[in-house]
Amino acid sequence: MKLFTKLTKHFHARTAVTLLLVMLSMTAQTAWAWNGDGTRSNPYLISSANDLKDLSSQSQSNDFDGVYFELTNDIVFDDSQSNNLSPIASDSYYFQGVFDGKNHTISGIRMSVEHEDIANYGGESLHKGLFDNIGANGVVKNLKVANTRISAYNISGIIASYCEGTIADVIIANDVELHDNLPHGEQLGSIAGFVRWGTISHCYSEGRITFDQNNDGYHVSMGGIAGIVVNGTIENCVFAGYLQKSTFSLSTNNFAIVGHASNETLYNNYYTDSSLESGYSGVSLARTITVPSQYVVSGNQGYKYSYYNGLFFDHKYYTSPGNTFYVFPANREGGSTFNVKRTSNNSTVATNIQDSYTMPAYDITLEYLTCMPHYDSTYDCYEVYDEDTWNMVVECVANGIDFSGKTLRLKNDVTVSTPIGDSTHPFKGEFYGVDTYGVTRQINFTATATGEYCAPFVNINGANIHDVKVAGTISTNYKNASGLVGKVSGGTATIQNVVSTVTINSTYNGAANHGGLVSEVASGTLNMNNCVFAGRMQGSNTSAWGGIVGKKSGTLNMTKC
Repeated sequence: MKLFTKLTKHFHARTAVTLLLVMLSMTAQTAWAWNGDGTRSNPYLISSANDLKDLSSQSQSNDFDGVYFELTNDIVFDDSQSNNLSPIASDSYYFQGVFDGKNHTISGIRMSVEHEDIANYGGESLHKGLFDNIGANGVVKNLKVANTRISAYNISGIIASYCEGTIADVIIANDVELHDNLPHGEQLGSIAGFVRWGTISHCYSEGRITFDQNNDGYHVSMGGIAGIVVNGTIENCVFAGYLQKSTFSLSTNNFAIVGHASNETLYNNYYTDSSLESGYSGVSLARTITVPSQYVVSGNQGYKYSYYNGLFFDHKYYTSPGNTFYVFPANREGGSTFNVKRTSNNSTVATNIQDSYTMPAYDITLEYLTCMPHYDSTYDCYEVYDEDTWNMVVECVANGIDFSGKTLRLKNDVTVSTPIGDSTHPFKGEFYGVDTYGVTRQINFTATATGEYCAPFVNINGANIHDVKVAGTISTNYKNASGLVGKVSGGTATIQNVVSTVTINSTYNGAANHGGLVSEVASGTLNMNNCVFAGRMQGSNTSAWGGIVGKKSGTLNMTKC
């Protein structure tokens, strides 16, 4: 009997321990329900509003020091629900992990502090923001916040109320508002309320910060990026939102970037005119330049992808009046051609900006025209070395950049199918096919005509084409096909040292005026020297062929052809 009782107690004890372990295991699994293990290589994955709420709940008793989190997709909260998310972290547990938004958007957040909450106010527990406190090791980056309303009290910001760590590459959309209608000593910023020893960098905000109550004798510090900065850094940020002008009864610090700062580092930050009413001072004025997404602009050293004279956000380049900037295509080759217009009334300021432009004292828009091929300063020429750079020339001429006074060098043999120029946009520059090693290069032009004047150069006016070979096949049911130039439309043009072996297959019925090198000298003068056609022209019903020139109405001078 004693043995039975002893065994029974032992069984119950073991059962209890087992049940306890199972319960603890279930609790742990419930608490850490995110996929991943929190390491840099396998971060915890936040994929829903519930996951974010769970992080908020767990952060009340864990600082997540060294733990990594990532958003896997955009997260949308139900914006019909009030207080649908509590801030991540707390006064006791600052967030010390790494939160990477992976450029996803969190939207629909609603947070508010009610008047009855103030009656029980006992410290900083009423701070509002996606994060309450970010510790020295904490990082929040690559995140966008949209459709968010925060009714704040005391120290508050859209991303964090208080930051000792790093906030970087964050965007606040224009439908985000941080509002305070409760009188106290406020520190409000669209990114963070208070930054101490922390850093905010490369952040862009179009958020609204408003305060519509008398401050009852308390100091108020509101900033487009941060309310207060002490021993902290704000760099490379833009505030393009709205900051309400203060009319409070006591000293109030309201500036476009930072409301109040001490021992701070503020570098290369900008705001737009529309963000503030008059009466603000102590910050750099910013102007905006709208540019296409595939282009960037750089500072006064001319280095591509550098921003010494401004910042580039969301297709806009921010800089101050008097700064000089340079425009380059995203592939780091060549230059770009723009029309420059005044943003307010769309009036033209300047045209064909290919190298640099000095910002005037008002907003401008860069209207992209086309991309220029790579320019070789040693030989003072633009280089055509493949189909892409050939098509750049095609696009330039189609947009009215005719290369008059400029030189194109064929650096490699190219295989192309799109002609340069059209009936209203002639090529007017110099084109030659000898590379830097003295090798004569070849244009392989194969095309099916979609209209008259099918040739590598559809239309020239005063152009000079020399030292180049042309091969390929042109198939046409139209008139005026040729191995090099479709039409000479004016000026004094020169073609010399050219050999064409192009085959022209014509199904046109009648006098087509096809030419081995030129189909028609319509007007102006064409001088031809040392040119050869060694190709083929074939078409049973086509007449009026010319081995060198198909038709002449203007002046034609030929030597050794």
